[in-house]
Amino acid sequence: MNGAATYNWSVTSGYRIVHPATGSLVTSYSGTQRSISVRFPSSGSVSNGQIRVSATSGGNCTATSGLRTKTVKFGPQTYPVTGPSTLRRYNTGRYTVSGYGITNRSWSFPSSLSPLTGTTSNSIVLEALGTSSGYVTLTYRSCGVTRSSSKYVTISNSGGGGAARGSLGEELEATISGIYPNPAVDVVTVTAGSPLKQVSVMNLLGQTMQTTPQISGREATVDVASLEAGSYLIIAVDEEGKKVHKLVVE
Repeated sequence: MNGAATYNWSVTSGYRIVHPATGSLVTSYSGTQRSISVRFPSSGSVSNGQIRVSATSGGNCTATSGLRTKTVKFGPQTYPVTGPSTLRRYNTGRYTVSGYGITNRSWSFPSSLSPLTGTTSNSIVLEALGTSSGYVTLTYRSCGVTRSSSKYVTISNSGGGGAARGSLGEELEATISGIYPNPAVDVVTVTAGSPLKQVSVMNLLGQTMQTTPQISGREATVDVASLEAGSYLIIAVDEEGKKVHKLVVE
């Protein structure tokens, strides 16, 4: 601060200033030092704190400035989930938790929402395939302590937010290498560009009708003879992630 002769430092309870001359721990200090060292609490039981400083000018006409404050986040933190609170069916929404030092992340969400990205990062993209509303939740660890944050998402057939994907037949067609025959009567063959791990059949309400796990290779045969006639989604998981295609059963 221009013209300052003395700096007046203070910290909130639980934090201590290391006295620049004696090394003792104090809650306030006045001197010429423009920077100080602060000792943090030994555990996360102390909440976020503040470091405050004002300056006093020298000479015959002294004046003291207003306080400048720095808030320090300490210990386990809980961060909010950001993203749309309403989604129209077949639209997508991105949900994010932004914070420092987050580890062991895991997302959970209603069965009517389908992830289009991984579920272990700070951000996830979900597509509304059904109309069941519910909480989108990220469970994570902050400073070694488990925390979770949630956002309630309302899903409807009309209104709502999120990014439109267009018609399923047009926009999802390119996400999987091959599916035939389509329409199908009894069996359908799914092929992908990398080895398949799992193929599931989901109805348009977001309910899983059947799953074919432990697939070896890039091709899987799915029996759909027991399904009622109508439209479904093929959910194929390969080494590149989850891919979706619309299937019509006759």
